[in-house]
Amino acid sequence: MQIAITQKDSCSIIEPREDILLHNSSEFKNHINSVLEKNSSDIIINLSNVRFADSALIASLIFASKKAQLLGKECCLINVSYHVLKVMQISQIDSFFKICKDEQEFTKNSFSQLSM
Repeated sequence: MQIAITQKDSCSIIEPREDILLHNSSEFKNHINSVLEKNSSDIIINLSNVRFADSALIASLIFASKKAQLLGKECCLINVSYHVLKVMQISQIDSFFKICKDEQEFTKNSFSQLSM
């Protein structure tokens, strides 16, 4: 599976470069788990290259949210396509996540929450 993992400010950005399907969802979860266990930072999952959503993606995102919450970290999704967002809404898991348009919106929202 092609995946980019970068560190920016206080967040680890996980960017799958392909759709998350049954055959690669375990590997995606392993990457998420590794990043959450090794870093003290929150995670951003950039879904800009994920155009298709099925139960494998939904399960992977639920895993990411629960694991982050267990470790006291935040899990945010960015660049979520219309189709993927609709599947998340139908599955009623969109409320598990902070969903931002892009990194700038996430950064802006994070800093505005800090100043409250």
